[in-house]
Amino acid sequence: MSEGDTFDIAVIGGGIVGSAIAWFCADAGAKVVLIERSEPGAGGATSVSGGILRVFDRDVHVARCAKHGMSIFKNWGKYGMPGSAGYVPCGFVYLLNDHDVIAARGLAEQLDSRAYPVKFIEKNAIRSLFGWLKEGEWAGAVLEAKGGYGEPRRTAESLSNAAYLRGVIACTNETVQSVQPDPDGVRIVTNKRILFGGKAVLSAGAATDAVLIKSGIILRDDQRIRPRAIGVPTLVSNNGGMPISHTVVDELNVTYVRPLSSGAYMVGANLDRWVTDPHEVIQSTSDQAEDAHMRGAKIAQCLDATTVADGVCGIDGYTISGRPVVGVVPGFKELFIAAGFSGRGYKTAPFVAAVIAENLVGPPQSAVLREMVKHGLGEYAQAPALN
Repeated sequence: MSEGDTFDIAVIGGGIVGSAIAWFCADAGAKVVLIERSEPGAGGATSVSGGILRVFDRDVHVARCAKHGMSIFKNWGKYGMPGSAGYVPCGFVYLLNDHDVIAARGLAEQLDSRAYPVKFIEKNAIRSLFGWLKEGEWAGAVLEAKGGYGEPRRTAESLSNAAYLRGVIACTNETVQSVQPDPDGVRIVTNKRILFGGKAVLSAGAATDAVLIKSGIILRDDQRIRPRAIGVPTLVSNNGGMPISHTVVDELNVTYVRPLSSGAYMVGANLDRWVTDPHEVIQSTSDQAEDAHMRGAKIAQCLDATTVADGVCGIDGYTISGRPVVGVVPGFKELFIAAGFSGRGYKTAPFVAAVIAENLVGPPQSAVLREMVKHGLGEYAQAPALN
């Protein structure tokens, strides 16, 4: 793209959310440019996420959006989505502690459907259903037979590559320095050029807050999108125990486990620290590996003795409330924020992106998706507010 070229929509950030927004905006007929610091899917949390796909969430608003997101993942080709979704339906189980079990049971009943069953499992039935589990103090569980996992990077690449075929202009390996109002919309200054166009969507993950600050925009303190380091070691079982068949979120031990096709397991280690630089290169540590081993060993016998095969660290954008910031910046109606998904972005990303594109450009081509997005995000997200 040459300096001075114009666009309808500029999407800043090529992670899973930004790539999906670019695809849906192009699908609705807009002239789109996608600006990414490296390559789509190659940076931030998208490049390293465990990618557990499920509906159940303690926050009912997240769960409702995740249900729509899972419908898109399950029916990817049927809904006209491009390439591969990367969705593997191995099943998902959410292990509950003893707080708010009644509420969890009620939410599971609300979410249950023929198309996507969500079942509450009583405490005394957990071990009989999941023979790979150790004896534990779980107060109940939620089972999603069609849940599973996916590859966020692969999904982002599918969306961005198809978007390019639809005419989306790629500005890769390009850093945004500021976004400013312009008489005709927005002016975006990068390290390579100045771009002019109608509207911009800032979906830069953990780097979103830094771009806003450089642009002279400060979100309210409780909405600041803060970079947080995430460590995810990959463990190989050494004892031949019964393999873990499902993706797992263990509320009691604050752990998640995702089986890999190789027979290894990604085990969510402690979310270890806040960082200042959203682009800092974080190295895996022996402490993270030991933390993952201890957590995993509380879940399954096959994780009693493990070897660390790999370890990845990424940086994600978190808000205090855990809810994303999605909407128009007050006083700058041409700038739209979609960030701060706080580790929950993947399962909701296609639905959230479709809603945003419908709001900015127009409805998607798929009749099913048009019906799905017409009620918007509800209370899932918070609108941007300035200090």
